[in-house]
Amino acid sequence: MDKEYESLQSVYDILATVSLLEHSLNTAREMVTIVRKAGGKDYEFSLGKILIAALGHDLGKIPKFHKASYSTGDHAIISHAVLDGMLPADLPGRDEILKAVRDHHFKAKEGFTALLREADQQARSKEIKQKSTEAALSFEEATRKEEVKEEKTSGQPKLIDLSWLDLTVLLDEIEEKINIIDEKGWFSAISMRDGLVYVMPALISDLVIRLAEKEGHKEILIYEKDKEKRRNLEYTVATMLKEKGLIPDFIGDGYTGARFVLLDRAGNKFRKGFYTPIKVEAFKASLSQLEARKEESSKLKKIASIKPVFE
Repeated sequence: MDKEYESLQSVYDILATVSLLEHSLNTAREMVTIVRKAGGKDYEFSLGKILIAALGHDLGKIPKFHKASYSTGDHAIISHAVLDGMLPADLPGRDEILKAVRDHHFKAKEGFTALLREADQQARSKEIKQKSTEAALSFEEATRKEEVKEEKTSGQPKLIDLSWLDLTVLLDEIEEKINIIDEKGWFSAISMRDGLVYVMPALISDLVIRLAEKEGHKEILIYEKDKEKRRNLEYTVATMLKEKGLIPDFIGDGYTGARFVLLDRAGNKFRKGFYTPIKVEAFKASLSQLEARKEESSKLKKIASIKPVFE
């Protein structure tokens, strides 16, 4: 078995012994500690917002709030929905709390979301050290390779004018392809339990060209046979999605995606490729609904996880 994958599995086994209440309280303590150390004036005034976010960030893991087909990657979205129905409309900081809860598993550079994410990780790190006999194991060590250093191909792609493109329509088209085996026996988009859908850029450019033909934008049709122009299409769409917060932050500005490897349940490499990861909330179907599609394919059911490639 892949040693890194084995290490990750041991971390998850350890974390499974920490109760939801225990972790939520630990996260709240870490948030308070971080804010206090930052030396902000009157930080006590933000304690209410901190407690709501920390205690509510994993509400989606409570069985009463999700269906039997629940996938762990759904929990942040479910937590957001539960809190959205609980919090008064005029609560100060309401939008900030909800955004942090929804996005706390995606890298954020600053702000309240970054605070919740940092506290969540610090809490997990301490929980591992408390629960594990291997005191040297830390959450950061186990997850640091998720912070992908994106790979640039030769030449920087250019932004082009796609102001005519309706992203909602494009995302609907992509959704139809998620976890679907094509006539060649493969797939061009796959959802994973980390709350992301990994899309091959070629699918994006194919769909944009098809939509351009439908909408009468003939200037885009010349891109079909030109690999470099296709890259410009893919990069522009990725940039548009990123501006709407639908691309995770570990895909930096100036990048279309990154290289990932798909693993089977034994940790063996199944397939390697370049993908554009898109947050599952970009699509109308829930993560659970998308994951259910895999039941129709023995090939898709073999894929258990995904990790970035470092070469």
